[in-house]
Amino acid sequence: MAKGLLPLLLCLGWLWGATPVAAQDEASPSGTEATGPYRNLAENHAGTFHLTREEGVVYATFRTDRSPVQFLARDQPEVLFTVPEGFRPVLPVTWEVSAEPVLPDGTLHPDQLDRRVFRMQVDREGHVRYVDDAGVDDVGHLRYQTMLAWPLAGSEPQVCARPRHIREAILAAVQALEEVTPLCSEVDWEHLARIRTLPLPVPLFAASARQALLGLTNLAALQVSPPNTGLPADLLAHTPRLERLEVASTNFLVLPTGLLRYTPRLAHLSLGRARNNRVARSNVDLLADLLAPVPHLESLAMVNRLPAKELVLLLAHLPLLTHLHVTSSGSVPETLLAGIPRLTHLELNVDETAALPEHLLAALPRLTHLTLRVTDVDGTAALPEHLLAQVPTLTHLTLEVAGMALPNGLLSASSLVLPDGFFAHVPRLTALTLDVTGTLPLTARLLDPVPQLTELRMDLGRTTSLPADFLTHAPHLETLSLGVERLEALPAGFLAHAPRLKAFHLSDWEYGQPPGLTSLPEGFLSHAPRLVELHLHVPRLETLPPGFLAHAPHLETLELDYVKYERYNFGDLLKTVTPLASLPEGFLSHAPRLRQLKLELGLVTEFPADFLAHAPQLRHLSLDANGVSALPPDFLARHPGLETVRLLANGVAALPRGFLDRSPNLRSLLLDLQQMEALPEGFLTQAPRLHALKLGVNRVAALSPDFLVHAPHLTYLNPRALNLTVLPADFLADAPHIHTLGLAMPLLEPTLAPGHRLWDTLQAASLRVKVTRPDPVLFLVPNASASCEDMSLSYIDVEVGDILEVRERTRDDHDRRLLRVEPWRDRELPVTFWHSPSLNCPYLIDARFTEPTLAVCAADREPDACISGRDHYPQRSSHPFRG
Repeated sequence: MAKGLLPLLLCLGWLWGATPVAAQDEASPSGTEATGPYRNLAENHAGTFHLTREEGVVYATFRTDRSPVQFLARDQPEVLFTVPEGFRPVLPVTWEVSAEPVLPDGTLHPDQLDRRVFRMQVDREGHVRYVDDAGVDDVGHLRYQTMLAWPLAGSEPQVCARPRHIREAILAAVQALEEVTPLCSEVDWEHLARIRTLPLPVPLFAASARQALLGLTNLAALQVSPPNTGLPADLLAHTPRLERLEVASTNFLVLPTGLLRYTPRLAHLSLGRARNNRVARSNVDLLADLLAPVPHLESLAMVNRLPAKELVLLLAHLPLLTHLHVTSSGSVPETLLAGIPRLTHLELNVDETAALPEHLLAALPRLTHLTLRVTDVDGTAALPEHLLAQVPTLTHLTLEVAGMALPNGLLSASSLVLPDGFFAHVPRLTALTLDVTGTLPLTARLLDPVPQLTELRMDLGRTTSLPADFLTHAPHLETLSLGVERLEALPAGFLAHAPRLKAFHLSDWEYGQPPGLTSLPEGFLSHAPRLVELHLHVPRLETLPPGFLAHAPHLETLELDYVKYERYNFGDLLKTVTPLASLPEGFLSHAPRLRQLKLELGLVTEFPADFLAHAPQLRHLSLDANGVSALPPDFLARHPGLETVRLLANGVAALPRGFLDRSPNLRSLLLDLQQMEALPEGFLTQAPRLHALKLGVNRVAALSPDFLVHAPHLTYLNPRALNLTVLPADFLADAPHIHTLGLAMPLLEPTLAPGHRLWDTLQAASLRVKVTRPDPVLFLVPNASASCEDMSLSYIDVEVGDILEVRERTRDDHDRRLLRVEPWRDRELPVTFWHSPSLNCPYLIDARFTEPTLAVCAADREPDACISGRDHYPQRSSHPFRG
């Protein structure tokens, strides 16, 4: 009988082990904690779990020293254990686990050194399993610890109760998935589980953000802005599948201990996003083991300055890294990059005191892209002669040298000396950028070792000359960008050895201070027949050679666009443009493929009759024609493909007949016409697709009743008509989609009050508001710009009568209407709508302290002082025209 019972008992034991069983937790399901071991067919392999329930959230930890993952996932699949009731998830949750290969006894596997990534899952019934997929291929025993959080079964998402900026980001993400705008009360757990990307530009404070991401268990990409106090330590517990994390820059970047322990599959991490690729001056406080939980990281950017010795400790945990962008202070050790041999892209910012070791790159045999920025250079920077000797695979190289910061905000002159044969070890180089604020000595044979170069960008600072045959050894060049602050002349035939050139950018950033380029060599483009883009930003250019574009038949983009605004006489506007007084005969006659034309030619007094006739494919036109008194006949009448037009013509009293009559595709129109007293009849009749209209017509006293009849798709309307005395009876009736309305009509201001027929529209869409109540409630705008990082409310001076420009409308957590604004007084100066970047820091104001306005003058300013001077060119002797 004993012999017969043994097989039966073994069979019953097998069935018992194969049946999912509830975990033997140390607390009852009604408690807030549960712990216990894994249980499965195999021998108990020391797998344990720990569960904590808190406000509708379960925080879980699973760990084991040795688990036969492939066996339990594929060979003999079974449930590891069953989560007790009261801790189970509202939806199934799948997540990635990073693990170390080990032998059956738990010791590290001697032949399998790379970590493995596989997936686990917990379903609604609480069954925890390994997922059978490619992640368990050829996997034996693994050691791991994994942590995550999930929403508790029976709980609600409560999206409406989450902080406003988080709620809005979630609703926007759901809308992108569903193509409808849901109510926050309609968002369920399944909606949240489908969201893959979430941007959160407003700082996440610990008090409100601990469960901000609850339910986003499949989130792959996240952008967050930390307050100066740091992020919540368990913010990412709800996003175990996160692959990309971007943390915006802050004055002092503080990250809590264990922030990344929930995201082992993280592949891309950016701490303090760079602005314009410049070096951040902020500090950073990071723990040496911060990156230990993310060994699969492939891309890391830390633009905040960090001591080199701390960088070494951080990088030691990242053997799979391929992209690195860091800013190091102090002496750079030769072993800085020794632990990341797979690196292919490196951006390294160092200060002048940090001597670069000659063998810094020796451990990077796969490097293809290198950017090296040396800052705070007092004098001349020298690079090690054999710095590139160990990276023969390099294809893209950027070298930047910046001087010391001066009291006026500029940088001192700093120079770069390249050793002889510096490029000899990188024959595969295809893209080279050299940028200095001082001088860069150039030799005729500098590019000899890099014949495959296709892209060359050089900002030559105060370099005064270029070798005539400099491009001889770059026959494959397709893109050339030159910044030539002190160059007096370009060598004749400079482009003769670049027959494949497609894009040429020429800039002088000294803003016209002598010396500088005043002309271009005759036949300058004759050796560039394939040219497609030409950009000239040359402040002192006085003439163009005859037949300038005769040898550029493929040209599609032409920009001659130097312009600079300055204030003078306490408010007048001084505008400097390229001092060209005339254009060569047949200027565009050899450019039939031209699609984009941008010309700042305020000193040209006459355009030929066929000025644009030879560019029938024109799509985008930006033209300063303030020097002419009349436009050519049929101007813009032969360009049916036009989409955007910006025309400044303050000396023109009437538009040519048929203006825009053949522009059915026009979408954006900006006209500054200060001499015009009436708009042409049927002005917009042939522009039915127009979306944005900006007008400067200060002499116009009335608009025709059918002004907007033929522009039903208009969304942006910004007319500046300081002498307008009446609006059409049904104004805006034909433009129901307006969302931005900038009516600058001060003579109509006394008629504007609640009950006005435009009051509700202006409340929702006005570009300007006037402060109407004292002591308005103000708030700061986080991450407005680098120059506003130290902004304080005490810096903001807002008084009754001030006019503010509205940039955005939003609501706070209390559903108050808030306006993101900037002072209008300074924004009013570029009256030609040429928007240079504002120097003002934006802020938020409670909308109840404001009203829409048609005025352009603050209450404390005289009208003559308020109306800014029109475009006044210092090259002329005339006085500025006041609209």
